[in-house]
Amino acid sequence: MTIGYSLQVLFSLTLLGGALFVFSKMAKRAQKHPFTEEIKVLDRKGLDQGISLMLVSVRDHEFLLGINAKEIKVLDKLK
Repeated sequence: MTIGYSLQVLFSLTLLGGALFVFSKMAKRAQKHPFTEEIKVLDRKGLDQGISLMLVSVRDHEFLLGINAKEIKVLDKLK
């Protein structure tokens, strides 16, 4: 390896490391609202392959959801 090639590789790695550092700082700023845990999965029951029922709490409300591979439906509002 020549000195010129080694410097080129070192420069490229330094540039890549700097870009990754900048992108990680930008990603942290983009997530302004941390998770509030207002949505909770209370229970889940598998009925068949790819089909399940899920009881979900959102703030002070509870919903029974029907879930399959293509859609999610609100079956009932419990609270």
